[in-house]
Amino acid sequence: MARITGLSTAVVQANFHWTYVRVYSDADGGLYGTGECFLAPGLPGIIAEFADILIGEDFTSIERLVEKMRWAASGAGSTAGIVWNAITGIEAALWDLKGKVLGLPVWQLLGGKFRDDVRIYVDCHAAGALECLSPLLQSTLPSWRVETPPRGLSPEELITGSAQRAAEMAQRGYTAMKFDLDLPNTVFDSATGYTLTSRDIDWMVGLTAAIRDAVGPDVDVAMDAHWRYRPNEILQVAKQLEPMRLLWLEDPVPPHDEQSLAYLRQHTTTPIATGENLQLRQGFWRLIVNDLVDVITPDLQKAGGLAEGRKIADMCAAANKPFAPHMIGSPIAMMASAHLCLTIPNLLVCEFHAHDVPFFYELAQGDMSEWFRHGWVTPPNRPGFGIELDESVGKRYRLPGTRWFDVSLCQATPILCEGRVGRGPNVGVRHAGPVALSSHNAAKVNTVLNDAPSHGRTQRAVPARNRAIPFANPPHSTGTLHVSSHTSSRVSAFTAPLTTDFGEDINIYIRISPPRERAVVSEAAMSAKGKDETDSSESKSNTNPREIRRRGLRCYSHEHSNGPYPSRNQAPRR
Repeated sequence: MARITGLSTAVVQANFHWTYVRVYSDADGGLYGTGECFLAPGLPGIIAEFADILIGEDFTSIERLVEKMRWAASGAGSTAGIVWNAITGIEAALWDLKGKVLGLPVWQLLGGKFRDDVRIYVDCHAAGALECLSPLLQSTLPSWRVETPPRGLSPEELITGSAQRAAEMAQRGYTAMKFDLDLPNTVFDSATGYTLTSRDIDWMVGLTAAIRDAVGPDVDVAMDAHWRYRPNEILQVAKQLEPMRLLWLEDPVPPHDEQSLAYLRQHTTTPIATGENLQLRQGFWRLIVNDLVDVITPDLQKAGGLAEGRKIADMCAAANKPFAPHMIGSPIAMMASAHLCLTIPNLLVCEFHAHDVPFFYELAQGDMSEWFRHGWVTPPNRPGFGIELDESVGKRYRLPGTRWFDVSLCQATPILCEGRVGRGPNVGVRHAGPVALSSHNAAKVNTVLNDAPSHGRTQRAVPARNRAIPFANPPHSTGTLHVSSHTSSRVSAFTAPLTTDFGEDINIYIRISPPRERAVVSEAAMSAKGKDETDSSESKSNTNPREIRRRGLRCYSHEHSNGPYPSRNQAPRR
């Protein structure tokens, strides 16, 4: 039975932080699945925490693993919170992996298709304005440069620019679009919300009317209020928008304010939508059964997973309500959402928020026109989600200071080792050659390589009981050092020569503490060393992954203190 061998993450800085998670397995030579999470502070670290409870598990038991993660993280919140952003991304990666192993597209695993194409609506901004928002929704300067309209557009310019943008998107082929109803010069972190004046209400109505006039009656228009307003004030807007026949008015009041949602539903015919800030069936239950909204809009990158999204959609169907997923992510998030949308009978439309991100159309391998066109997504009939990230593009636009996927954590192939096993405080096992330590190892073992070595810091110790501690990363040696409970009582230390992402070679000292069975990286024991090309080439040849797999080697101490170290042709332990 195939098992999970590791997790790793990467973050791309786009209009939001697109956070990816990969789940690696020992199936078919190391297949992996890729998922995407809704942004949140510290998300890669949260994902890393789940590795301990997932490694070694059967990755096909997806819903059981979600429940395992739920209860393991119960202290941080079992029914809501940013833990679910992480779990949702991991769950999506598991579906992608399972589909690849079984040779089936994810939509097939979720029950089959109701349609071939998924209708998407484009989230627009006046004149194509684009900003990068941090996990706390603060506007930041991205590392890449794009041409943006000048800041500080007047209210009248915003109306004119939005109408022009709407006409442009309709001409491109979109049959649905959404614009922000936010007041000019307002921000997300207001502690008091916003009180609407008579002039504000007139501006909101004028903006919506200009957009409707620009696209005519054949294009659906939604307006997003971003949960900022008080019920009676936003009701005055909703009443005046009724003749414009909106697709919906989104998040007019805070998501927890169910009484205000009920008040709005009772006093306007403008459809009310909400859901992007809610998670799990429990979060949507009262909205649906108490008939508080017209349209349910969960974000499938944080609502609890694709299986959970299907259950939320079923609840909507039982109440005769449409399902319209919120989606602000990359091609991976779009494709994951689209696979689920194919299987939903009551689908209305799915969001697309990255039209103006300059590299969106380069981030997936191959020709995106095969499955994407303006207004529609057609998931391919390939295993898993059917697409893969373009690694070179992703690395180019990754969030500064972060690392791209750490393959080292996820390789289950042992490496060749040399040296001997002993009992002295400084006797240990040495790697046969240079390997690269990754940032995910920083979370799993204890590396100081998140920054340059000179800025290193010692991390917490990590248990080494009967599991593999990975150390490798292509193009260097590939594999793991297997540390078992009896090993930790006999092998006290080993030194590994490692190559950092900064191109520096260092020695890293791993001390195994017998009483607590923990592997610790000692910051004081690290030292810079010169780069030796000859040694490096010899090490690569000694640690060729194919040769290692063929020979099935492991590095471990003999069970008896007076026994010999296992020969290289000895079968690995099971």
